[in-house]
Amino acid sequence: MREIPDLAPNRMDRVPIVVMSCTAKEVEMAFGVSLVASIVLGLISGIFFGMGIGVTIGAVIFLGGSFGTMRILAYVKRGKPEGYYLQQMQIYKQNMGFGKAPFIYRPEYYEGFRTALQGDKG
Repeated sequence: MREIPDLAPNRMDRVPIVVMSCTAKEVEMAFGVSLVASIVLGLISGIFFGMGIGVTIGAVIFLGGSFGTMRILAYVKRGKPEGYYLQQMQIYKQNMGFGKAPFIYRPEYYEGFRTALQGDKG
């Protein structure tokens, strides 16, 4: 009897875990935020203390900020479904007007109870 193989789309739909239990998009986000912060703070400290110290402070902020952000994300994601925060980020970007989420998003509110129909006797 032949075994039924896993469906390829089931494996390919998942965003792979890359580093410290963060997905590729989350690692990019952590590095991007840390890069901007390190450049700004490195330039400011370079103006006041010299360029050598500014570059050193910028590198420390970049490395510490990126790995710190990934540790915080790993802690916050614990217990949530796979891709939860990635979808929340895509919804937030869509609501702010920066592109469209790659899935159907309907922000309606539904009530959790059933109303009586006209023919029902209660």
